[in-house]
Amino acid sequence: MEKIAILTDSTSDLIDKYKNKDHIFILPLYVNIDGSYLKDGIEITSDEVVEFNKNNPDNLAKSSAPSPGDCAHIIEGIRAKGYKKIIIISVSSKLSTTHNVFNHVLDDDMYLLDSRSASLMESLLVNYADDLINEGLSFEEICTRLDQIRDEKAAYIWVDTLENLVKGGRISAPLGKAVKFLNIKPMLKVASEGKVDLVKLRVKEDKAIDQVIKKVRSDLEGVKEYYLGLGFGGDKSLLEKIEDKASDLIKSAKAYHKNTFGSVLRVYSGEKAFALFYIRIK
Repeated sequence: MEKIAILTDSTSDLIDKYKNKDHIFILPLYVNIDGSYLKDGIEITSDEVVEFNKNNPDNLAKSSAPSPGDCAHIIEGIRAKGYKKIIIISVSSKLSTTHNVFNHVLDDDMYLLDSRSASLMESLLVNYADDLINEGLSFEEICTRLDQIRDEKAAYIWVDTLENLVKGGRISAPLGKAVKFLNIKPMLKVASEGKVDLVKLRVKEDKAIDQVIKKVRSDLEGVKEYYLGLGFGGDKSLLEKIEDKASDLIKSAKAYHKNTFGSVLRVYSGEKAFALFYIRIK
């Protein structure tokens, strides 16, 4: 059997079950804290990012991509462990230059999948690739399967505040003023091609939960096999509320991942932000 490794980046918010597997590796992005660049998940935690932002509202943490040298070093380590083939699953190329960093080191024994998303979507894709490895599929067959499900996934996201996006420069100053004035709490959909669509401009938490679950349930109607993920900003009571309302979806999923958003996402998201991710398998 081929020795196949899976490499992803730290925006994947990978759950512990997959973090602890010998053939799965994570390339950390960086979090810039007051001029110091710290490796995400290694030198700084997401809780520390949140605490820093609370104490430094005018000097928020920022995120940045790993260097080509970082990428080359981790791949060298993977090769040293005897892995001949590497499947790489990256954060969306539209959200980070991390995808391009991976792209620069590709060779014929590597496959790079642009998740066209982030967070638990990457985690679900890692799970799927690992399942295919366990089924004994060849590297080429796994790459084909990953290509086939590229358009069978989506994420619905609700953001309780856009304040950090404004302060972090991800939203222009004039738009930021409008956002604050209108108290915008948008519901977004990241579709298979990675395009972010606005579903609703202003929606309160309870309605957002109900509407997101309703949309995911509709998208999965008639689907026999799917993977489901739930990411959240850190509010555990919100997590429990969503899990209770989506219990039927969770119970029927072939795989279910839940996790707090990692350092990179929590640089910008609020504590009550959440997202439901899915991949339709068949």
